[in-house]
Amino acid sequence: MRRTRFDQNQCPMARTADLLGDWWTPLVLRELLLGRRRFSEIQDVLDINRSVLTQRLRRLQDDGIVEARRYHDHPPRDQYEVTDKGRALWDVLSVMWDYGNTWLFDEPAAIELYDKRSGQQVRPTVIDQNTGRPLDLATTRRRLTADAPDHHPASPTTTYPTVTHRTRAERTMPRPTEVDFHFDVMCPWAYQTSLWMREVRDQLGLTVNWRFFSLEEVNLVAGKKHPWEREWSYGWSMMRIGAVLRRDSMALLDKWYAAAGKALHVDGNRPHHPDVARHLLEQIGADPAIVDISINDPSTHDEIKAEHQTVVDAGGFGVPTLFFPDGQCLFGPVLLDPPEGEAALRLWDAVVTWTELPQLYELQRPKGKADERAIAETFRPYLEARDWVSINRGKVVGFETSKPAR
Repeated sequence: MRRTRFDQNQCPMARTADLLGDWWTPLVLRELLLGRRRFSEIQDVLDINRSVLTQRLRRLQDDGIVEARRYHDHPPRDQYEVTDKGRALWDVLSVMWDYGNTWLFDEPAAIELYDKRSGQQVRPTVIDQNTGRPLDLATTRRRLTADAPDHHPASPTTTYPTVTHRTRAERTMPRPTEVDFHFDVMCPWAYQTSLWMREVRDQLGLTVNWRFFSLEEVNLVAGKKHPWEREWSYGWSMMRIGAVLRRDSMALLDKWYAAAGKALHVDGNRPHHPDVARHLLEQIGADPAIVDISINDPSTHDEIKAEHQTVVDAGGFGVPTLFFPDGQCLFGPVLLDPPEGEAALRLWDAVVTWTELPQLYELQRPKGKADERAIAETFRPYLEARDWVSINRGKVVGFETSKPAR
């Protein structure tokens, strides 16, 4: 989810906020400054999504905060070293630490900073380098320098309008309590959106009904067999397993999609191979024999066909596709780095608002070279694990050309 950029703003605080202004970057930088150097170490301690960590480290490299240094050639592995510019941010992070310790805990925090020489607790503060005194808000003001541009927004003559935001309770249209989410396990875009959908569900108590759609069928090449005409057919067979699980509960299908999606799109495994699928079923506490049960149950074909046709009949062509209780259908949202917390709810409100505008058909962001590189990097596990080519509306789609050089 994109945000307003302040990296060219004339205010130093704004530029620093642009660098650290999400909840992962300060934590990644904290681990680097405290001695963790390798990708896997940082990922394990933060429990952060691989693609999110990759993007944050790339941003820190681009801004000269860290440098990547190769420590293993085959396979290629890098570790990350903090630059002088990065080490200078310790002052910022340590003050954030002290603020959180002072104001954000009802009881004393279980973690503290200490001086390894004396063993005493460290309490950071901000000192004016000119006077040596602690910075005092009561006597501190800001002013323009002689080099400030005339249009700088901090001009003393500038006034700022008051902006009033509607609360959610003031929305003219209530949020839906239920949504149908059509997916194909093999689609990397649908998987990214499913992470956001679960975040919204967990915050709002939204009921998410997982439904099927086949990219193999909608992109079927002339002369090829339909997926239901084959004994085993990648995404279609994965959904047949899901159909059997859903007969027991939607929660089981949810676990299956989450586990199979992570295996393919994050870990780079091949859940579309029967033996891997059996292993994943064991992981979620289901019977591995469901793989064979689904293969031998032709009614699973009918379930997938019916839900696939629901999307087609609505004019849909891919996933993720959402159906709302009033029958409206939306394709998307299509995204990388799924938003969490309040940002996830803002996106959900935007999607719901779209249903209030029935003649708003499309809103799309052009993808530049940087976007293509981010997509290729996020999809790298999927690209390396797939046993097929990606086709969109009859045309082969390639991501490899967007990969950064190694």
